[in-house]
Amino acid sequence: MCTKKASGYDLITGRILKELPEVGLRAITLIFNSAMRTGYFPAQWKVSQIINILKPGKPADEVTSYRPISLLPILSKLYEKLPD
Repeated sequence: MCTKKASGYDLITGRILKELPEVGLRAITLIFNSAMRTGYFPAQWKVSQIINILKPGKPADEVTSYRPISLLPILSKLYEKLPD
């Protein structure tokens, strides 16, 4: 599972998913199966948190010294890894 992936705005981590009880895993399985069956991708899974990372050796006071990264919710990442 995605234990080394950063969490998105929802703060759900891979560790949280790994430690879910069976009833939680069944609920996620139901959600994933429904999304696959209907072709619907939840809008909440498309929302990303933007984090700016300072480039090495660049001055912190310049906008061009940063590169943005987008953190998506881990359920979105996990769903996209499923086979068609």
